[in-house]
Amino acid sequence: MPAFTNPLVGMVQTRWDCSNRPAVFLDAHFVVEQAARAACGLFFNFNGTAGIWRREALERAGGWSADTVTEGLDVSYRAQMAGWLFVYLPQYSVKSELPEKVTAFKSQQRRWTKGGAQVMRKLLLTLITSSASISVKIEGFYHLTIGFVHFFLVLFSLAFVPFLILFGPVPEGSLWFVHPIVILGAGTSTVIFFLVGQYCRERR
Repeated sequence: MPAFTNPLVGMVQTRWDCSNRPAVFLDAHFVVEQAARAACGLFFNFNGTAGIWRREALERAGGWSADTVTEGLDVSYRAQMAGWLFVYLPQYSVKSELPEKVTAFKSQQRRWTKGGAQVMRKLLLTLITSSASISVKIEGFYHLTIGFVHFFLVLFSLAFVPFLILFGPVPEGSLWFVHPIVILGAGTSTVIFFLVGQYCRERR
């Protein structure tokens, strides 16, 4: 609550701490992604729970809207484009729970992906043409278009077999470096992302 002594602060977000099982992806999201965005002065989103809003910020941003299924992401971008500041406090955690069944997990992921695409369609052009800084626009572009990663993963999977046929399992001559670069580019960043998340949570 002390963060709200600044009249420009519109929302304060804290970290989820899943109580029913380890949450590798969400740990990385909260201790790497959200922390980095906040530390660099970039836009980050209200995560639906574990946060507190200033009512005036919600109202001036246009309030909750039902035209996306991720209302928190939607209003977060609208509020920040309207000039409100967001504060992230990762040292505080709020208990949450992961879906217990695969069907529930799939439903959750589908909603997050669909909602992100809806917010992208609704706000991306507005963000790009806004007075926000270049760094905010670049990070916002990647943030709002993250759902397309699934398309590119499928495309990568489909292209990899022809790639192996074309270059062989172990390229020779001047192409010896192709496989290591492809493998490192495809997997290293994701592995590091998750490892850093677990390291920051002091998990083995």
